[in-house]
Amino acid sequence: MNSCEEFQKLISVCLDEPLTTEQQNKLDVHIAQCANCRTFQESAINLRGLIRSLPFQSMAHPLRIPSPWWRRKIALPFPAVAAAILLLVASWLTDFSPTQSERVESNIEPFIVIEQIDIIKLEPVSAVELANEN
Repeated sequence: MNSCEEFQKLISVCLDEPLTTEQQNKLDVHIAQCANCRTFQESAINLRGLIRSLPFQSMAHPLRIPSPWWRRKIALPFPAVAAAILLLVASWLTDFSPTQSERVESNIEPFIVIEQIDIIKLEPVSAVELANEN
């Protein structure tokens, strides 16, 4: 165990769990001689202190990043979707069928004409008009 990388891994391990007596002695000797590993150990200890000072986040409400609106699932109840489709089809079909007023006019129009003709035929004629026609 001679390289600084191995000692830096050992420094990281000793922050989480105790080392054996032999590992701790080798680490202490190396840190006393190596300025880079001493700086690494100080930085690791400071970082651990900063992390421990952060507020605790309960896992009951984990942090979630909301998904964009175009990726969100839309939950619609089946009866509402079926009713909307039926309304759309019904409105589409009414565009092709005559409206109620058109149907009434088309049904009444022949009777109006017949009645007008009957009224004209049944209209009383005065005697003076009959005499003038002859």
